Amino acid sequence: MRDITEDQARQIRGGASLYSNSAAYTVDLVNQSIGSTLQGLMTQYQTRAVEQFRMSLGSSR
Repeated sequence: MRDITEDQARQIRGGASLYSNSAAYTVDLVNQSIGSTLQGLMTQYQTRAVEQFRMSLGSSR
């Protein structure tokens, strides 16, 4: 743990509403990034699955 400055301590102790607002904002950001990341991963996965499926069809002939 490194020492935090008095400023940071004041921000941390700052109003609960400020905290809940920033927490909600952070959750929003995280959800957005998770959403787009998941979409990207699913697209990659589907592409790979289709390629493997085609390869397996080709090799079975």
